[in-house]
Parts: sequence; C-alpha cells; structure tokens
Amino acid sequence: MFSRFFLFFLFATLAFSSKAEWQTIHSFEKEWLVFQPSWKAFLPYISSKHFNYKSKSLLIKPTDFPKGHLKIDALENYTLFINGVFSRKISQGALVRMNLDSLGLKQPLADRMVLTFYGDKLNGLSQQVFIEQNVENGKMSLLNTFEMKIREGSGINNFFALAMLSLLSLLGFLYSFFPKYFQSYFRYSDWLSWEIKDVN
Repeated sequence: MFSRFFLFFLFATLAFSSKAEWQTIHSFEKEWLVFQPSWKAFLPYISSKHFNYKSKSLLIKPTDFPKGHLKIDALENYTLFINGVFSRKISQGALVRMNLDSLGLKQPLADRMVLTFYGDKLNGLSQQVFIEQNVENGKMSLLNTFEMKIREGSGINNFFALAMLSLLSLLGFLYSFFPKYFQSYFRYSDWLSWEIKDVN
C-alpha cells in the first residue's frame, strides 16, 4: 500500500509544471516627454498643449527593471528611435516586446535610454507602452518541496535536479518491486535509533 502511494505521489508531483505569464509591472502613462527645441530639453507632455506634436519620448533606466521587457501594443504606425538612433518601424496592430537587459548592454555607457516614438497620431500612445515581466506561476513540482531554485539557463542546476528526480524514481521502483531487498539495505529503524553501541 505504501509503495503504491509513494509512486502515486512521485508521478503526481512530476505532473505539475510551472506556467509563465506576462505581468505588467510599470506604466508610463504619466511619464511621457516632448522635446522643446527652444529650451533644448525634454518637458512633460501635456495633452491639451502638445496635441500637434509628432513625437513623444520616454526616459528609461534598464537597471530599475531587471528582467523587464518593454511592451508596445501599437494601435497606429510608429517609428522608434533609441538614444537618437533608428531602432525599428512598428506597424499598426503589432505587439512588440523588447528585452531591457539586452538594450542596456547595447548602450553600456548610457545610464538611461531615451526612447522616442514618431507618428502622425500619438494621442493614445500613453496607454500602449508598458514594462512587463515573464512571471512563472504554479508549482515547480518536486523541486519546491526541497526549496530548490533553478536559475534560467543554469545547466548545472538542471543537471542536479534531474539527477535527484531520477534517484527518487529508482528508489520508488526498487521499493515497489523488491520491498524485501530494499528494506534489507535501507532499515529506517537504524536511522532513527539513538542507541549507542559499546564497541568494546
């Protein structure tokens, strides 16, 4: 009975898998800027005053959002420049995600990045740009039981996790089909015994 329960528990925990989903962690709705040539500086965007402007800008510090992605849900056609250099054209209806860590590596000397959007219609742009993270939900199966955390891209951690699961599977197999031999080598009473044996 115990062996069947052990196998059921083992395979049930392996059946759970983590599910990742995008979650918004920052909105730029009130952080848009416009460049004022006469001042040679960026000023806060005011919709009632800057409605004729064909460009809007954002100042982003990638280190403030580790593992963050810039999400652009375009309702119009836009042209994106980063630090004054052409980046890409964004077509109407496109959904674009840009890794901020990668963008920061491309601009190692810049503390902040200036993202400037050009377009004929920029009225709704403030509700179309966010920062998201790909967050894993659910259980990490048996690994959470042992409080193990696996970093992305870590082959060593993945190897040891697979080795641990393989070992548990082997022990479950031995206990199910060879209980007598298993118990002869793994006697729990010996592990739990606090009796001190006199060597002499």
